[in-house]
Amino acid sequence: MLRTDCRGCESDNLKIFLDLGKMPLAGGFLSNTAA
Repeated sequence: MLRTDCRGCESDNLKIFLDLGKMPLAGGFLSNTAA
């Protein structure tokens, strides 16, 4: 879920400053047979 307001001040004037793109889920590694 994308947050649309600041947790600290509740402002809705947010800017993207670091876009990491699509990231895999934590621990989502391929098995040895799928690699």
